Amino acid sequence: MSDLIVKEKRCAKCGTTKALSEFYRNAASSDGHRHQCKKCALAHVRDYQARKRSELGEEAWLEKGRTNVAMSRARGATQDKVQQAAWAYSNKRLREMYPKVWEQIYREERYARGLNVR
Repeated sequence: MSDLIVKEKRCAKCGTTKALSEFYRNAASSDGHRHQCKKCALAHVRDYQARKRSELGEEAWLEKGRTNVAMSRARGATQDKVQQAAWAYSNKRLREMYPKVWEQIYREERYARGLNVR
């Protein structure tokens, strides 16, 4: 295997060669970076948003954004609940020990501060 480390890359959009720090990361790519530089990627996003905003109209565009945010929050809350339930199921013994351990830590902290310990 070669010890060659690539520090530059050519942008597929503008064609200029830039440092890797000028490209967003992308784990799916063979070199770990996107094919467009940051400047071209941002220009692409701005063009897309402007085009969609003009196609949908300002109010519909804003409503779509509000809906997407609400759906994302709801999906995140649901995923959090599922992950919490999975963790709780797989760590039943740890959950049983946690209140005892927390009580001991809490008592030690209060004692160290000179507060009344029950």
